[in-house]
Amino acid sequence: MAHLWPKAPTKHLLERAAERSGLARDKAEVAVASVRTAIEQQAPEDWRFTTSPHGVFSIVYEPGTVNCRFLGRSFRDKDDQGEELIRRLQAETVSPEELDACAAAYRSLILSPDCTIYHELKTCYRGPMDISEEKQLFSRTKQALGHVVLMDEKRVGLRPNALVTEGELWVRQGELFDMSAGDKADYREYLRFQPLSSKGIDKSRQRIYSINRQAHIRFEYEESAGPVPQTACTTRHNGQPGRRSQSYWLLPTRLDARYLDLCYARRVWWGDDDEQLRPEDMLLLVRISKLQEKLGRKVNDGV
Repeated sequence: MAHLWPKAPTKHLLERAAERSGLARDKAEVAVASVRTAIEQQAPEDWRFTTSPHGVFSIVYEPGTVNCRFLGRSFRDKDDQGEELIRRLQAETVSPEELDACAAAYRSLILSPDCTIYHELKTCYRGPMDISEEKQLFSRTKQALGHVVLMDEKRVGLRPNALVTEGELWVRQGELFDMSAGDKADYREYLRFQPLSSKGIDKSRQRIYSINRQAHIRFEYEESAGPVPQTACTTRHNGQPGRRSQSYWLLPTRLDARYLDLCYARRVWWGDDDEQLRPEDMLLLVRISKLQEKLGRKVNDGV
């Protein structure tokens, strides 16, 4: 079973689902519960929805009918060490010695191969909501390789990492493109999804969905590959301790996830009192930045 954080849906998530999903409040709460249950019961303990270092993922609930999109973030933590670091950095005063101690604990957490992976659903949207981090990353690549990379960065950011339909969790395992229209902006895109269970990906089944520029997702067809063993999601490489995949090491820690959330809140705040960063949030942002500076110096010094 996968791990959700927090254990119960936040008030913010429930309110956004009710406001933006297009569903009545009771049905919006059912949608939240369905997506959370699908993640918790059908995703393996070591599952990562994305290989991108920001850890942000999107899940479309009931594509073709409800079609609302949940955005979340995956992160890793060990024995709540990241949460404890946040608590220490939120103290009224933090001495230089305490900051050094926090930096050492932070570095230890980053390098730990034994973290638990958590998935947090953060908000809900209806319509063409993209993953801005994914879009920006692709845009920078495209600027350097525009003659090769044909795909539009906004459409890349619109791709969901998973679908929940009729209570079943399907994860994206590839993309197909039809460029026959001859227009780089008007290509046809198809996403390949396969069902996920606690044992891994079921390779014997796959569904193809089309997705357009407005993020409308349409089921195209399902096909069977015959009996194929499920692909397990292993937590260790050949049972060797300390060996984890690249996607594991790229995941942000709990402290990093909090930092990224604070950076986003600071970037998008336009004076709305409901979304205003509190003074203690700004202080935490500054202190985490200090930790990162210290860590960067230590790493560069070969420590």
